Amino acid sequence: MRQIHRHALALGLVLALSACGGDPEPQFEADPSPAPSEVTTSAPAKEAWEEKSDDGAIAFVEHWIDEFNAMQTTGEVDEFRRLGTPDCAACDNFVGITRDIYAEATVESKGWSVEAADVPRGQSGPARDISVQIRQAPETITYEDGRVERNDGGQLTVVMTTRWADDTWLMDSVEFPA
Repeated sequence: MRQIHRHALALGLVLALSACGGDPEPQFEADPSPAPSEVTTSAPAKEAWEEKSDDGAIAFVEHWIDEFNAMQTTGEVDEFRRLGTPDCAACDNFVGITRDIYAEATVESKGWSVEAADVPRGQSGPARDISVQIRQAPETITYEDGRVERNDGGQLTVVMTTRWADDTWLMDSVEFPA
């Protein structure tokens, strides 16, 4: 049976202490309700990666890598896969590799981090090719049969193509230039 180690969060219990005062009954003042004209509603602020701009495309790449790292840590692939177009072969490959590993092992790693990202000038239309320098942290894969594989990590250069579709960025391809 496969076991995946999960870290448990420790929760603290907060105790309310009552203070002794001169008044035996606590006195509470009612919070004034805002007048109907004062009530404001606003749409939630968009994340940087939800903006259709070069900066938004770069922020999306960083968000995609965060989800890639979460997938590698947990083995859960659904959220990561939603961030790619149906044609993203690299996305499918990463999902397949993750499923294969988690069928018989666990992974320990701090994942990938973006060291630099750049959208070359002159790109227009829905796609952006982004040159990304990634730092890959060391990783340890521990198999159920006791085997352990270690990867020292290092620096990667990738070209990620993002595509603006249906009011959101999606990953279209990930290329590892030679």
